[in-house]
Order: sequence, then C-alpha cells, then structure tokens
Amino acid sequence: MSVPEQPFAEIDVYQVARNLRHLDDASVAEMMSGDMRQQVLDEVFRRMGEHVDTTQAAGVDTLVRFEIDGREDGGIDRFDVHFRDGGLETSRSPLGDPVATLRCGPVEFMRMVLGGVSGLTLYEQGRLTVDGDIETAGSLRSLFAIPG
Repeated sequence: MSVPEQPFAEIDVYQVARNLRHLDDASVAEMMSGDMRQQVLDEVFRRMGEHVDTTQAAGVDTLVRFEIDGREDGGIDRFDVHFRDGGLETSRSPLGDPVATLRCGPVEFMRMVLGGVSGLTLYEQGRLTVDGDIETAGSLRSLFAIPG
C-alpha cells in the first residue's frame, strides 16, 4: 500500500513545520496520539520526495524503514523509504529488506523530520534505535532539504 495522494493538498507544509517546531513535546505527543496521527504520518512520507536534495541523493540506492511507535492501540506505523536515482519511493507496505531500520516515538520522529533535532542526537540519548547499517542511518539527514 503506497502512501495516499494529497490528503492535505491545501495545507502550507512550510507553515505547519514552523508551527510544529514551536510546540512543546506534550502538545506534539497529543497531536500524534489522536485521529490526526495517520494523516500526519502519511503526509510527511508523501511529501518526502519533494524535499530530497537530488545532488546528495544522486547515485544512492538504499532502502530504509521507519518504525514509529506510540499508537493508541499499542501498534507501530511502518514506512519504507527507497532512495533511488536521486529520488525516493515511500510505502506503508514493505519494499524489500531494509539496509537500516530506525525506531522512535512520534515526538522524536516529528522533531527529527522537521529539523529540530538530529537523528544522531536522538540516538545518543537512547530515543532512537537503529537496526542494520548505522552509517546509512546517519547519512539520511544529508539527503534532505528540511522545510521551514
């Protein structure tokens, strides 16, 4: 199952990113525990391709899996991100065997994708775990131009 097309087509993603950066962790956690969680995650992954730094991603061919815990039902949201040919494909369904799997909570994930904190910092704090190639996981930030 691919990430859905345009559920938030009229939202200014840059304004949302700026607003979320100013929310405290409790407010982000509340937002990510309710009905909006799936929509927010789907939108983040749907728009990832818009923020790839094509120069940095040129020649990269790797599959990374994100696992975001903290769902109300105790489950985990999984997304595969396959970098290829300077772009990427995202999917809720597995795209293959990932080189690295990054696991974190919803607050940590949102802080990381919005550029508020690096994955390395979260990893060092024990708030992000990585299974697989740690160097690939550490290089992900360089493949994106974070909005806002």
